[in-house]
Amino acid sequence: MKYNKCILPSNPPSFMKVPKPVEVIKGKDAMLYCELYGTEPFKIIWYKDKKPLKESRKYKMVNESSSATLHILAVDPSDVGEYECRVTNKVGYETFKPEAAPAAPAPAKTPTKRLDNLFFVDEPQSVNVTEKGTATFIAKVGGDPIPNVKWMKGKWRQITHGGRITIEQKGPDAKLEITEITKSDSGQYRCVATNKAGEIECSTDLNVDERKDIGGVDGDFRTLEIILTTIYIPLFTHRTPSKQKSPKKEGEIDLVEILRGVDPKDYEKVVREYGITDYRCLLQAIEQLKREKEAESGKLVR
Repeated sequence: MKYNKCILPSNPPSFMKVPKPVEVIKGKDAMLYCELYGTEPFKIIWYKDKKPLKESRKYKMVNESSSATLHILAVDPSDVGEYECRVTNKVGYETFKPEAAPAAPAPAKTPTKRLDNLFFVDEPQSVNVTEKGTATFIAKVGGDPIPNVKWMKGKWRQITHGGRITIEQKGPDAKLEITEITKSDSGQYRCVATNKAGEIECSTDLNVDERKDIGGVDGDFRTLEIILTTIYIPLFTHRTPSKQKSPKKEGEIDLVEILRGVDPKDYEKVVREYGITDYRCLLQAIEQLKREKEAESGKLVR
């Protein structure tokens, strides 16, 4: 006897993996995720404070065959609450509640003092940056009158404007920017606001990651080749005939000898001085110097 259908038992829905409580910084996104077991198809509804949620600019819902995800975008204090995920199929239903809801801003490492006429509207956030990069801290203050802001590193060192450091304040908006970051720049920074009501401060951190260079001689010459490609090619392409005395032909000068020992930042000056217009010849000279450097460093040259 042949059977045209295979009858399988139906299973009610259950949670294989449940949403975990989350804490989210104000303005960031939160995600609640769960994995499901049971007979498909599932009908999935998310609730906040017992009220069903709908897809919107605030909530994005992704339902797959065995999982359900709720994305809460740009979290703010109004998003704090009790969230539930209810899963239903033809056999039954199951509901799960995370122990806690997405939170508004995570507490600052150093408690922020607030006075009636002096407070922070937005505190600077911690920054992670790679060496040689740029770190920017932004704060917004409030009060009457508008507070003056100064920036400190650690307990005692006040940061001043100049060199790699830019300090700006336009009304309530204050900014600290540090360029060409080094490892020594890492640490705790404090934003201190002052007016006639008193003084308050908050702290934040700068974490500096080590920069991974291309490495050795190869990196130096690769950088140089990029400079030649992006700067010198346009120079040669748009060069206009000079009324000055014609330079020597490229075949009559030894570019390798000319470039040997010259600081890369002075290459444009050398190019102009010798009237070199064949960038291919110039790149060949660079390649020759590269091979020489590799030989000196004990590298294998193919």
